[in-house]
Amino acid sequence: MNRYGLILVASILLLPGCISWDDVSGLKVLEQESTSRALSGERLRQIATAITVEVHANDNSGSGVLMRKDGQLYTVLTNAHVLTPGEPYRIVTPDGKTHPATLMAKYNNRSDGGYNLDLALLEFSAADDYEVASIANTSLVGEQPVFASGFPYDADGLLFTEGKIPSWTMSLRKQALRDGY
Repeated sequence: MNRYGLILVASILLLPGCISWDDVSGLKVLEQESTSRALSGERLRQIATAITVEVHANDNSGSGVLMRKDGQLYTVLTNAHVLTPGEPYRIVTPDGKTHPATLMAKYNNRSDGGYNLDLALLEFSAADDYEVASIANTSLVGEQPVFASGFPYDADGLLFTEGKIPSWTMSLRKQALRDGY
């Protein structure tokens, strides 16, 4: 996994309005009231640990987020660059179990002048009950704390980091950065 996979969770927070979630109907959306209360860093670490998965495509690997559950079918959001075309995909869930996955959608390398989102959706089946992420219905502001979790190539396990959104980046929200990152 390269350095961009680590910011997947933070990227989800930065993308409202940039992607149509029609392909993933049924995502859990938090109401403004429930997100206004601050969670401790430790509680956020527990949530991140429960919803972050490893994504494998042969020799390539990265991170993903459990976004939806429909019966025994789970949807995972990951970075498109993690997925080698034509390779079998596997998801390693927080309990260490490995599940074969299917590519459902890929948002990458747009030639129409739109955003290069570098995102992909995978699905896998599991009888186990895993937590899924909720998308907050809120606005970001400069100097707001953010948290990211992932499986970087140079770490032995899940890495959880804390930071702040620099005020200067707030003007970049409506435009793609170089190569969509």
